[in-house]
Amino acid sequence: MLPNLDFAVNFHPGDKPIWPLLFITLSCGAISGFHATQSPLMARCVKNEKEGRPVFYGAMIIEGIIGLIWCTLGLSFYESPEALNAVIAAGSPSAVVSEVANSLLGPVGGIFAIIAVVILPITSGDTAFRSTRLIVAETFKMDQGPAIKRLLIAIPLFVLGYIISTQNFSAIWRYFGFSNQCLSMLVLWTSAVYLAQKAKMHWIASIPQPS
Repeated sequence: MLPNLDFAVNFHPGDKPIWPLLFITLSCGAISGFHATQSPLMARCVKNEKEGRPVFYGAMIIEGIIGLIWCTLGLSFYESPEALNAVIAAGSPSAVVSEVANSLLGPVGGIFAIIAVVILPITSGDTAFRSTRLIVAETFKMDQGPAIKRLLIAIPLFVLGYIISTQNFSAIWRYFGFSNQCLSMLVLWTSAVYLAQKAKMHWIASIPQPS
């Protein structure tokens, strides 16, 4: 249960400011530059520009629902933020997923819930590597038809990804959060310029919006 609904008061145990840390913590839900990198990839898959709204907007609605579900579980399953933080400190956020899923759904249901959660980062990693490969290929004008030419880019990227995965995750996440928000800012500016040039309503991208 929330101890207080006064959002003007900071209840963070470490007295950290909610702005802008909310956008760093919820970096893939508040506003995300990473999602913007997937747009060119998805644009190759849709047949008509009108499909953009259900594909992109619909995906964010679904992701928001998933986020609300886990937020509700975190608030209701644990008696206090300290209890939740204790589980995270003892294990990791994955320990919270495991404990909540197995306690509420049993061993079989828990396994399915955990698999569903694991699928999200796996698919994110897949699209991240794929979009990076395409960006590199287009930058250096490399044909991606033959499999060997795709591997020439993909293998070094996988090696680099493995090296990064061996580093301190909290430090990586801070860099990711910072670069993620910088990229989203650049994409919003680019979108605002494009909409202004087309004499369309650019304010939705040019004026800062709360999450």
